[in-house]
Amino acid sequence: MAWKVRRLRHDPRVTLAPSTTRGVPTGPATPAHARLLDPDSPENARAARLLARKYPLTHGVLVPLLHRAKRVRTLH
Repeated sequence: MAWKVRRLRHDPRVTLAPSTTRGVPTGPATPAHARLLDPDSPENARAARLLARKYPLTHGVLVPLLHRAKRVRTLH
């Protein structure tokens, strides 16, 4: 399990701020409450579509390929 998932399960409080692609904040931070989505939920599918639209190469091609490769590897 990824460290981010463990951290969110322990404490769902997060701080969001606009930033550059390198993570340098460009505006004020806002406190928020994060939650993990069920993999089969419509919210998860919508989030995946939005990420693929914003990051077409990373989330539109590479992430789905890695997820498929991981599923194939665990089935054997």
